[in-house]
Amino acid sequence: MRTPRFLTTAFKAVEEAERITLSYFRRGAKITIKPDSTPVTEADRKAEEAVKKILHRAFPDHAIFGEEFGWLGNPDSEYVWIVDPIDGTKSFIRKIPLWGNLLALVYRGEVVLGVSNVPQQKALLWAEKGKGAFLNRKRVQVSKVSRPEESMMSFGSLNAFRKNGLETQLLTLLHSTHRQRAFGDLWQYHLVATGRTEAALETGIQSFDVAPFFCIIKEAGGKASDLFGNPFTMQISSFAATNGKLHSVVTGSFK
Repeated sequence: MRTPRFLTTAFKAVEEAERITLSYFRRGAKITIKPDSTPVTEADRKAEEAVKKILHRAFPDHAIFGEEFGWLGNPDSEYVWIVDPIDGTKSFIRKIPLWGNLLALVYRGEVVLGVSNVPQQKALLWAEKGKGAFLNRKRVQVSKVSRPEESMMSFGSLNAFRKNGLETQLLTLLHSTHRQRAFGDLWQYHLVATGRTEAALETGIQSFDVAPFFCIIKEAGGKASDLFGNPFTMQISSFAATNGKLHSVVTGSFK
């Protein structure tokens, strides 16, 4: 794989997404509601268009899947880029600075490159398969906490866990921990990858919400799967990112 060129292009695409989304964050963006009842802004759409343009120009034989406009190219391509122009759109709308730009590259079904950028925190988190995980060029690692009662865990929407019949399992797990927080979206995975929390859990999601973190968390020394321990697929609907030492405890709670 031509990973140096892949990473260079990924940085270029994310940089452009940051430029566009930050400009709208500062001045405001028109909001509409999608058929699934979630909000989308002009910033989401403009950023995805820009990212796809950069990727398609560099790799015309690759497929690209984005949250707002779906597929560009052949979904059966051995290379698939996954784009979430703004992860945390609800935070973006409410001027909460914990939103960002996500980009992942999947090669033959495996996430081999991930970039997660949180502009307002100046936090560019990224990883390539076999090369480690980095925050602003400084290598990062997950924590070494191995006991649930000493851990901090984060989670996404309680309503989503309830809707998917997983609320009781979630609460039981959380009550076994030292501290619980609901950071949600991409920021909670930044905290796991950099050793500041031990686990982050989410359900009611899609591949573009979490794809980069399958590579980032693993390269930081942790583990990533769906809530039941299954590996990445384009159809994933839940996610568990941990420091690895607590992964079996987390996924076992939902089986």
